[in-house]
Amino acid sequence: MIKRLRDEDPFVRQAVCRALGEIGDPRAVEPLIERLRDEDEDVREAALEALKTSAKFKSLWEEMLCSRDLRRNRNILVVNEIFI
Repeated sequence: MIKRLRDEDPFVRQAVCRALGEIGDPRAVEPLIERLRDEDEDVREAALEALKTSAKFKSLWEEMLCSRDLRRNRNILVVNEIFI
């Protein structure tokens, strides 16, 4: 399902964000963070809502803050722009 976050149809991406938020799969956190940069505003909002409901988001967020992985660091900047 995570692969569908890159579907060309924004309605599909939005639905997948919502579904992943309900499922709470911790593997979806980083791909959802990447959708915060989606070209479609509704997809960005759905991704943000999914992240807010993710129990694993906080622990992964702390891990990302300590990471030296450049991709993760870019994601931190995106989330910081939204939450700060």
